[in-house]
Amino acid sequence: MPTERIQYLVQRFFNNSCTPEEKEELAAWIIMPGNNEPLKELLRNAWEDHTPHTEMPEDMSQRLLTAMFREAKRPARIRYIRWAAAAAVVFIALAAGWWLMQKEKTVPQIVENKIIGPGSNGAVLTLSDGRTLVLDSIRNGVIATQGNTSVSINNGQLVYDAATGEGTASYNTMTTPKGRQFQLVLPDGTNVWLNAASSITYPTSFSGNERKVSVTGEAYFEVAKNATQPFKVSIQNSNTIEVLGTHFNVNAYNDDGLTRTTLLEGKIKVGQVILLPGEQVVAEGNATVSIDRSVQTAQVVAWKNGLFHFSKTSLQLVMKQLERWYNVDVQYTGTPPVLEINGKMDRGLSLQDILFWLWKNDVRTEMRGKTIIVQGQ
Repeated sequence: MPTERIQYLVQRFFNNSCTPEEKEELAAWIIMPGNNEPLKELLRNAWEDHTPHTEMPEDMSQRLLTAMFREAKRPARIRYIRWAAAAAVVFIALAAGWWLMQKEKTVPQIVENKIIGPGSNGAVLTLSDGRTLVLDSIRNGVIATQGNTSVSINNGQLVYDAATGEGTASYNTMTTPKGRQFQLVLPDGTNVWLNAASSITYPTSFSGNERKVSVTGEAYFEVAKNATQPFKVSIQNSNTIEVLGTHFNVNAYNDDGLTRTTLLEGKIKVGQVILLPGEQVVAEGNATVSIDRSVQTAQVVAWKNGLFHFSKTSLQLVMKQLERWYNVDVQYTGTPPVLEINGKMDRGLSLQDILFWLWKNDVRTEMRGKTIIVQGQ
């Protein structure tokens, strides 16, 4: 097993963050011949990371090793079940006594952590009369009628069909909570991908001289062309985006404080700024903050294509993406580390896999239930 993987598992063992699967993985490595001294060194390093001003007493490391090897070497049928609990109890007891004597630290709360899987397709649809429908598991077919418009599920997409006539338009809202995303086909044929923790409000049929929707969070649009009926996207406390027919992404999460509009195809107007393909405008309220004439569009829309794509991305922005997609909370101890993250990861991976990848990029975390604790500077 790669050394960095073992280092990661030992660190999580010290943090009481190991999942049952990770404990089994570590136990399997422990009983392999020749791993006594490497494990001893890893335990010592992990101790020093948590108590930088003290060294692990030699007798403590030896007692811990003895207990861990004894439990790990039990018959395979019960080894994995009993090793994790026994080793954790031994370690906590030893560490608690030492820390209490030193009066420097308290023992962290022991939390049983489970594998946190990735987000999935799902959303909540609010109809014009206030009724709500959970779309996560609804099968194909018509699910509602709004005036002269039928609303249906078609292979994981919410589809509006206003072909039977315009009638009187009413408004629907589709909302994705944390850990969910969904795709929508508006009455004019416009395709919308809605990222996690986002919403879109729209009429059930488009009439008049414009097509207008409002968005919070993040959405990607492929707008159906109609030169006589411009398409507009309203962002709360920010500029309205005006288009005719185009592909663009809008990122407007309230907790970010900024709105990022990125054009992939066609032409759009954001406030007084005209964007061409490959350009992005960043706004704070109605004020333009910056314009990037050569933005990495593949990075911007990676979420729609099932990827995390980081390029000189601040750690705090990375953690916000994880928070929304895995439906967890993020907290920092001390000042958040000033780090730029680079790389691509599949959004279908478990949260633990992503945290291991971040660990290899010098980001130290601890899981407490559904909260990620990021070690600060």
